[in-house]
Amino acid sequence: MNKYNLITVRTLDGKLRGRIKVPSGTKGQLFELENLFGDGDNWYISFYRSSVKKTGDTDRKNYLYKLEKNW
Repeated sequence: MNKYNLITVRTLDGKLRGRIKVPSGTKGQLFELENLFGDGDNWYISFYRSSVKKTGDTDRKNYLYKLEKNW
């Protein structure tokens, strides 16, 4: 099983703009893609990550990344 998200970006007419492979880490600590959004020329992607600790508590984190224009 692959442990990554593969994000494919296309224009409205279907032209491939690029692919982004985002590694997710180990079992129990996988990144879950939440959304991809644009603001003018800037593009952002957000992920959610959770894992269960030995105590049974859940550790939850959110990440927001700005995509570089060279993708």
